[in-house]
Amino acid sequence: MSFYESLAGTAVNLLQQFGTQTVLIRTTGEEFDPVTGRVTPGTTEQLKTNGVLTSFTKTTETALGGNIVAGDMLLVLSAEVEPLSTDKLLVNGEPWTIVRILPVNPAGTPISYKVQVRK
Repeated sequence: MSFYESLAGTAVNLLQQFGTQTVLIRTTGEEFDPVTGRVTPGTTEQLKTNGVLTSFTKTTETALGGNIVAGDMLLVLSAEVEPLSTDKLLVNGEPWTIVRILPVNPAGTPISYKVQVRK
């Protein structure tokens, strides 16, 4: 096991212990089957993970290029599930929209995701 894999495991454990349950709501689009001529409706999947919702620091604001509006928050997510920009979020039962995702992945090993979220 590499150093970063060990670090990723530590991050998951800490977010499980001290974070809050976060649900990523992922909807797949409908698909057209050219053989049958039918459209299969999209599906919605709820992916549970853990995260910490916090305010932005100056360092994070700089990393995002200052594109933060009033009310935006930083959600640090466990690397158990990779968030997509099209996902919706439920944090403490409240809906949030993903604005931007910054993966923390030294040497290609996902440790966590810093997600700019907006209501």
